[in-house]
Amino acid sequence: MTFHADLKQMSSSDGDDSVLVSQLSEGSEDSKVEALRAMENLAVNSEEQRSRISVAGALQPLVTMLKEGSGGAKERAARACCQQRGG
Repeated sequence: MTFHADLKQMSSSDGDDSVLVSQLSEGSEDSKVEALRAMENLAVNSEEQRSRISVAGALQPLVTMLKEGSGGAKERAARACCQQRGG
């Protein structure tokens, strides 16, 4: 199982999105991008999941990624922000 699949499984099975937020805040650039991918997949078409991600504290790390991340990380963070709005 890949890191991305592990994050998705952990988040969707126990309702704890703090793993994703932790990876966004403290992980390597690669793990941050993987966490962003997992968040995108979890949030797509799910208002409940978008709400859980916001409540878990993901918005500040997303903003930080937009400011400080690499080009690819910024693109992923922008997508994740758009999805948090439901778009």
